Amino acid sequence: MANMIVDFKTSKLESAIVRAPFNKATSILKKRGYQQISLEQDAKLRMLQESLYSKHGNLVREAVLYNLKEKPRMVRNPPTLYLSSEAVQPHKESSEFYLTDKQIEQARADSIELPEGEFWIPTNRLVDDEITNWMFGENNKNFGNFLRDKGIMGLPIWVLDKNYVMMNVSAHPEIKRPHSQQKAFIRPVWFADLPRCNSYIFCNYFGLSDNFWARGIRTI
Repeated sequence: MANMIVDFKTSKLESAIVRAPFNKATSILKKRGYQQISLEQDAKLRMLQESLYSKHGNLVREAVLYNLKEKPRMVRNPPTLYLSSEAVQPHKESSEFYLTDKQIEQARADSIELPEGEFWIPTNRLVDDEITNWMFGENNKNFGNFLRDKGIMGLPIWVLDKNYVMMNVSAHPEIKRPHSQQKAFIRPVWFADLPRCNSYIFCNYFGLSDNFWARGIRTI
């Protein structure tokens, strides 16, 4: 059975990680009163307790919506938050978690458009960047300064490009889906560790059925 590790604790706040398939990890966290952590919360805790907290990367609540109709969008409230088992099953089958029209609409309600491919945002310009302001909120400027003090000049982000999305949509013609589901799928976001990966933001995480770290947060 997967163990939950509490690796951050103050008089008001607690954070814990679980290494397990996504649905099992989030279930364990939820039963203990934790919510899946956001990029904004994660960045704040990394600044507060770097030595212990940043040694593991982890999944965050945000995910990226890939849709043939538009550029990729990072979303704050993806269906993976409430359909964890449904999200895991397609990854077991080397497929994607395809969305319905309603799920697409709900996810897009709080979201931001991303460039395709791999790119870097200079850490001394995070405060002026629309994407990182959306990701890190009030912690944006301080997190940029924090990374720069560690010698990290650019925050790396990796997003799937349109060629992959187009290829993926036609990769499994044997699977019968509604028309809308041929056009959009969701990938979780992995916030990589600080010491080795410079807090790389992977917007192409695939492997929810594998044993990887999920992080939760709760107030005490």
